[in-house]
Amino acid sequence: MLKLNRIFFLITILFIVTTFSCLTTTETVQNQPSTETQVIEQNQDEIVQNTNLDSPNIESVEQEENQQQENIVQMEETEVIVEPLPEVDVAELHFITSGKTPDSVRNGKTFKTPFSATVKKLDDESPAVGIEVVVKYPVSKKSNEIQFAQSVLLTDENGIVTFHAETTSFACRSQVTFTIGKDEKAKSVSIPYVVSTNRMSNGTISILDYTKNGNPVLDNSQSASAILTAMIRRGYSSTGLADFVEEIQSGNQDKVYRAAKNLLGNYSNFLLYGTVRYNGEITKESSTYTIPLIAEITCLDMATGEELHHDIIQVEGKGSSEWAALNNARADLLAPQVAESVIYGM
Repeated sequence: MLKLNRIFFLITILFIVTTFSCLTTTETVQNQPSTETQVIEQNQDEIVQNTNLDSPNIESVEQEENQQQENIVQMEETEVIVEPLPEVDVAELHFITSGKTPDSVRNGKTFKTPFSATVKKLDDESPAVGIEVVVKYPVSKKSNEIQFAQSVLLTDENGIVTFHAETTSFACRSQVTFTIGKDEKAKSVSIPYVVSTNRMSNGTISILDYTKNGNPVLDNSQSASAILTAMIRRGYSSTGLADFVEEIQSGNQDKVYRAAKNLLGNYSNFLLYGTVRYNGEITKESSTYTIPLIAEITCLDMATGEELHHDIIQVEGKGSSEWAALNNARADLLAPQVAESVIYGM
C-alpha cells in the first residue's frame, strides 16, 4: 500500500512537471514571430529606410529653385554692353598693283593669259591673303557703248587675284579694273582689254570731203584714199573705194545702205562711210599753218544693215604751208586714227 502511494505520488509530480513545461513552450512560441514574419518585417523596414533616403528634401528643393529664379532676374536686369569693333577699310592697310597685260586678241578668240593683280600689306609688303577684290570687266556692247559686269574674287596665298575673261564677242579697246576698299578710300588698278575686229577683209570705204568753205567735194575723196592706205597698212585686204556722195550728204543711213547694197550686192562684208570737214578757221603763227579737221564715221554690216560702229575724231594738222598742214591732218593724223577706231570698234 505504501508502495502504491509512492508510485501515485511520483506520477502526480511527473504530470505537474510535464504540464508546466508545455505551458512554458507555448508562451515562448507565441512571443517569438516566425522566420517568414521576421523577413517580411525586415524588408518593410528597409523599404521605409530607402524611401527616406531617396525622397528629396522639399525645403532644399524650394530654396534651390528660389536661388535660380533670383539669378535669372539678376541676369535680365544686368545690361550687357558689347563695344563694336572699329571698321577698318582694307584699302588703308593694303595696296594693289597690276599684273602683266595680256596680248590683244581678235574678236571670237580667248585671251591666252589671265588678268591679274597683287595685293600686299602696307607695313611689310607681304602678300595679303584672302582679301576681297572687285573685278570690273567688259561683257557686251550696245549702241556703241561698252557694258560692264563685276565679280568679287579673293587673293590667293601669294596675294594674287586672277580673272579669266570669257571668249570675246565684240571688238573694243577697254580695260579690266581691280579694286580694293570702298568709296573714296578705294584703291584701283586697270589693265588694258583690247580686242580687234574679225572683219579684216572685203570692205568698202566711202568718204565725203568738204572744202574749207563748207562745200562737198563730189569726186576723188582725198580722205577716203588716205584712210584706205592706213587700213591696208594695218592688215586689211580686199577693201576698196566707192562714191555715195548724194546719199551721204542726205544724212540718211538707210539711203546710204540701200545704195551700197544695190551697187555692191553680197561682195562687201562691211561699209565704212562718213564725212571729213574743217573744224574751225585755218590759222598761221610765225611760218606754221594749223588746220583742224573733224571726221564722223559709221560702219555698217552689209548683210543686215546693222550699225557696227560709230565714232567722231578730231585732229589738228600743222605744216609750213596750207597744203602741208592739210596733208598732215588728213594722212598723218586722221587716217591712222580712223583705222585704229575701226579695228578696235567694229
